[in-house]
Amino acid sequence: MGVVIAESTMGGISELQGDEGKILDYGSLITATLQRATTAREAISIIVNLTDTYGYSSSMEGFSITDGVESWHMELIGRGQWGLGILYVAMKVPEGYIGAHANQARITQFLEACKNPDICLASPDIVQFAIDRGYFNSAPEDLSTFSFSDVFDPVTVNGARFCEARVWYIFANLSDPEDFNPAAYLDYAQGLNLTNRMPLFVKAKSDKITRGDVHDMLSSHYEASWFDTRLDGN
Repeated sequence: MGVVIAESTMGGISELQGDEGKILDYGSLITATLQRATTAREAISIIVNLTDTYGYSSSMEGFSITDGVESWHMELIGRGQWGLGILYVAMKVPEGYIGAHANQARITQFLEACKNPDICLASPDIVQFAIDRGYFNSAPEDLSTFSFSDVFDPVTVNGARFCEARVWYIFANLSDPEDFNPAAYLDYAQGLNLTNRMPLFVKAKSDKITRGDVHDMLSSHYEASWFDTRLDGN
């Protein structure tokens, strides 16, 4: 199979959203990348090179990128008036695991993982950029706490309740119950405990996930969960 890219718009810091003279919005960036890439990893490199050359004009995006062998979750945001390219982190989905994203940045700490480029790729200046702009203030020995989501798209009550809750529901239905306990993260999905962040990836259920399973999740309405509106007042 070829390369497939799915997207989810996230927003992020407004002053980093586009700037005059930048050409590529997220749709044209996806199209141009698919015309050139033969693998998911190559697609990430092309996205970086295209935006470095022509500029990125949209808000923060989350991309799911797969080539049938590897799958990656990539989050990116522009540099506003401070450059053409993007600030990004891309994490490889481990074998046997699934990921999901729904209009809220999900990548938190990543610096340790990115010591291994086989599983994590990121803008080399991402931390320094955030420090220079005043988005991140920390002692040098605390840089390991740097979180892409917390710096560039902090989760809010609405972000949890209307975005992350959809991820919670997908994980609740498609994950291995021994790896992901929905009850443990319900307060986060409800917007009550924003520090109780869900994992980026969860181990998939033992049965093979089918196209029908994915369709069911994308067309679901929180059936049989705390968020099911049919159960309101019961």
